[in-house]
Amino acid sequence: MIDDDAEDGAERKELEDVERLLKDAAREGEIAKEAVEKQAEDLVEAEHELEALRHPPTVTIIVDGTPHQVRRREHITYAEVVTLAYPDYPQHPEITYSVTYTKGPVEKPEGILSPGGSVKVKEGMVFRVNRTGQS
Repeated sequence: MIDDDAEDGAERKELEDVERLLKDAAREGEIAKEAVEKQAEDLVEAEHELEALRHPPTVTIIVDGTPHQVRRREHITYAEVVTLAYPDYPQHPEITYSVTYTKGPVEKPEGILSPGGSVKVKEGMVFRVNRTGQS
């Protein structure tokens, strides 16, 4: 009978040890899972930072010899370019301007930008704005 009690005690201790090991393994698994999730979040953040470096949020264009930082986007309008050259343009829409550009996109590296028009913007693009008179 004493041997049975000793055997039961040894089995119970073995079961407790196994349960403890399982709990420890589960805890370690959760820690590992959290670490992997954190690494995935860090990787996504690094990818966004790299993308921002590859494609900065602004480009520099030159308007009448003056560099201007403009938000990176597909197109810039006639009114936006004229306003960079003549900041009071929005208050005087009756005055017309001729706008030409060089160093533009591959599709059309140089040209004329007409009132109401727009052109694809590119880093280093050069605009020339001349007052032509009253419309």
